[in-house]
Amino acid sequence: MENIRLKHLNFAQYQSEITSLLTENHLPVNDLDSGLRYFIGAFSDEKLTGFAALEGTGDYGLFRSLVVSEEFRSSGIGKKIHDALLTHSLVEGFKKLYLLTTTADTYFAKQGWIVVQRDTVPDSIKKTEEFSSICPSAAVCMEFNLPLEKQEIAGWLFKAGFNCAQSVFLPFALELGMKPEHALKLTTGFGAGMVYRGETCGAVTGAMMAIGLLYGRNVAADTGARDKTYDLINRYYKDFKNINGSILCKELLKVDLSTDEGKMEANHKGLFENLCPKLIRDSVILSGEILKKA
Repeated sequence: MENIRLKHLNFAQYQSEITSLLTENHLPVNDLDSGLRYFIGAFSDEKLTGFAALEGTGDYGLFRSLVVSEEFRSSGIGKKIHDALLTHSLVEGFKKLYLLTTTADTYFAKQGWIVVQRDTVPDSIKKTEEFSSICPSAAVCMEFNLPLEKQEIAGWLFKAGFNCAQSVFLPFALELGMKPEHALKLTTGFGAGMVYRGETCGAVTGAMMAIGLLYGRNVAADTGARDKTYDLINRYYKDFKNINGSILCKELLKVDLSTDEGKMEANHKGLFENLCPKLIRDSVILSGEILKKA
């Protein structure tokens, strides 16, 4: 498992390997180059060992073709692929996912999927090739409800590996129509107190950016927008400090993340698993309340 890595796949580049893996496991291949919008693969060294795909538009997505080569089964690769594709679905703004399976309903139930009647599925999913013609009518239809509340989305993103600033900012950015890839790239450099400098907490920076995205000025002469944004951010600062005592990463965590020793101490104390998610949740809730009242 040490050498396993996940990455987004360009279908044209990996078409042969994807097709072979699916064919070996008796999964459909005839619509791979049509409606699918995202492919994720697991690699051992340079060999493709697992794969899944996603299609759909709007609020609903179709989870497709989760498969792991026989020699790597029972290694946890399938769950890693599954979880990564769910996270990508969340980033893309999907609210619910659907799948059809003839053999793996027990596995998916353990991952949080529930069985639903096929006729309850949204029309956009029913119209896909998989639903309309590929999978047999006897296939089990399942649904996964992705988190809808911003603080739950942020917590999921952080657990999946995004930094604190990305996790706080993205739910607001999606709601305001910003492209997810732009939102995530923009906030990459603000995690861990400004890239392990111990400065302003990334959860705080993400909230500042969310407030600015909604109310900030884009015309130099618009001092009203500037002043309103400054006022809202100052109110947010006050509320966050009242709850947590500081807005600085080094004071919140009480470790120095700029050193290897500090990072080790933070890991040993479980700060990234316990304290950081709380700070992220606080930040999303506080900034959300301020934006609602503005």
